[in-house]
Amino acid sequence: FWEPAPVPLGGARAVRDAFVRENGLEPPRVVLRGPPLSRVDHLGAAVAKAYSVPLLTPASMVRAFLPRAPDELREKCGDPTWKPPAEAEAAEAAETTAEAAEDSPPLDPSALARAEARADEEAHALFDGLDGGAKLELLAFVLDDARVKKTGYVMAGGAPADPETCAALFTRVPPRPPLRLKEGWDKPDESGEAGQPDASTGADADAEPAEPPPPPEEPPYPEETEEEAEARREAHPDRAPNLHLRLVFDDGGAYAKKVKRSDPEGYAAYVAWAEAEDAARDAFEAATEAREEAVKAKEAAKAEKMKNAKDAGEPAPDASALAEEFPDEPEVEPVETDEVSKWLFRERGITRVDVEASEGDDARLAKAKRALGDRRPRNFAGFPVDKEDDPLHPATLEKAQDLVARRREEDEAVAARAERAAKLVQRRDRELQARETETLHQRSASLRRYLRDAVMPAVTDAMVTLARVRPEDPVEALAEWLIRTDKKREAEEEAERVALEAMERAVAEEERLREKERKLAASRRAAAAAQAAIKPRSVVRKVPVIPTTRRVVAEAAASRASSVKSQRVSGEE
Repeated sequence: FWEPAPVPLGGARAVRDAFVRENGLEPPRVVLRGPPLSRVDHLGAAVAKAYSVPLLTPASMVRAFLPRAPDELREKCGDPTWKPPAEAEAAEAAETTAEAAEDSPPLDPSALARAEARADEEAHALFDGLDGGAKLELLAFVLDDARVKKTGYVMAGGAPADPETCAALFTRVPPRPPLRLKEGWDKPDESGEAGQPDASTGADADAEPAEPPPPPEEPPYPEETEEEAEARREAHPDRAPNLHLRLVFDDGGAYAKKVKRSDPEGYAAYVAWAEAEDAARDAFEAATEAREEAVKAKEAAKAEKMKNAKDAGEPAPDASALAEEFPDEPEVEPVETDEVSKWLFRERGITRVDVEASEGDDARLAKAKRALGDRRPRNFAGFPVDKEDDPLHPATLEKAQDLVARRREEDEAVAARAERAAKLVQRRDRELQARETETLHQRSASLRRYLRDAVMPAVTDAMVTLARVRPEDPVEALAEWLIRTDKKREAEEEAERVALEAMERAVAEEERLREKERKLAASRRAAAAAQAAIKPRSVVRKVPVIPTTRRVVAEAAASRASSVKSQRVSGEE
C-alpha cells in the first residue's frame, strides 16, 4: 500500500546546497594525522592561520570551546573554570572589584609564553582523562558551533582517536524519506477486495441493494528496521571532512635521529611506531606471498584437472564449475597502522594527501595549500553571532575608524619615506652623472684638444669646400683634398723649419759677434786700466853683472864633463 513520496524541490537550503556543491565552495574541513615527531600541531596551526579557520586540538577545544558549552557538559567534562551560577556571579563581581582597585603589572612575554604552554598541557591532560562519551559530546558540540560550520576547521592533535568516534561524528542516518499511500489503495482489486471483502460479491441480482460498505481503514505506517536505517547512513553535511592530510616519514629515520637528544620521549614513541610499522609491513609481505602461492597452487590444480579430463577423453570442465571449485583468493589489504586514517580513506573515500614530515614547515604548508586550493577568498565567515562582532555596532565602527585612520597614517608615512628615498636616489643619480661627465671631460681633454688642433681645421675646410663644389664622388674628393692639404702642410712645415734654422744660425752668429765685441771691450778696458796704473816719470835702470873667476872655472869644468860623458855614450853605441 505504501510507496516513496516524491522528493520536494526548491527551498532556500536546497538552493544553497546546490550552489555550494556546484561551485566548489565547501569550507575547508581538514583532518591531520601523523606518527610521533611529525609535528602535526605545527602544520595544523599553519594551515588554520593561512585559511582563517579554527584549529581544533584537545587543548584548543578545552580552552576555547568548553567554557561556552552548556553547564551540564562543562560539569561532565570537569571544566576547571565552571562554577554554579551563584558562585560564578560572585566570583565575577569580586574579580571586577579587584581589577578596578589594582592595576595589573605588565606581563613578561617569556612568562606569558610559559603560562600558555602550561595551560595547553593542563587542557590536553584534561581531554585525555575524559571518557569516550564525554569526548564525543565535546567534539560534537565543537563541530556544531556556528563559526566552525560556516568557516570549516583543521583538526589535529590525535582527535578523534578511533574509527567508532569518527563514525559517530562524521556520519549520520538522515531522516527517513516520507512514504505515501499508493493511488487506488482504497479501491477493490480484481478479486473485489480492498483490504476488506466486497459485500455485494455472491449476492443475488434480484436482492435489494445493500448499504454501501464503510471506507477502508488506512493501513499502518511501515516501521523501519535498524538494518534499513544503517543502509542509509551518509556523511554528515556539516561535520564530515573533505580532505585528510597524512604525515609520513620516508627518510629512513634520519630526522628522528637528528632530534633524538632534544626530544627523547618523542624519539621513544617514534621507535615504537616504527617497530609497529615494520611488523605490519612484514605481515603484509608474508600474506602477499602466501596469497601468491595459493593462487599458483590453484592454477596448477586447474591445469591438472583439465589435463586429466583431456587424457580421459572427457569434455573440458565448465568455467563456472572451476570458479566454484577453485574460488579466487581474497586481496590482501594494504598496510594501515592508523585506524582513523584507514577509516577516512578506505571506508569513507575522503581524499588523502601524504606530506613528508621531515621537510621544513614552509614546504609542508605549500603542499597542504596545493591540496586545499585557493579557498580563502571564498571562505565566507558568516554573519556575526555576538554583538561585539557586529560590524554596525558603535564600538566596532569606532575600532574600524581608528584602524582606518592608523592605516592611513601608516600609508602616509610610508609614502613620505618613499618620496624622500626617491629624492635621495635622484640626487645621487645627478651627482653620479655629474661626476661621470666631469671625469669624461677630464679624460677626453687631450683627445678633444688633438681633434681641435690637428683634425678639425682640415676636415672643416674640406667639408666647406665639398658643400660648395658638390663633386660627384665626395669620398674621393675628400681624400684628394686631405692628401693635397697634407702635402701642402708638409711643404709649409719644411719651409718653416728651414727658415727657423736660418734664423737660429743668424741669431747664434750675432750672439757670437756680440760676445767677441764684449771680450774685446773688456781687454781694452783692462789695458787702459793697466796703462793708467803706470807712473810716467819713473826710470828703470839695469845694472850689468860681472862673473867671478870661481864661477867661470866651475862652468868650464861642467862643460868638459858633459862633453866627455857624451863621447863615452857615443863610443858604447
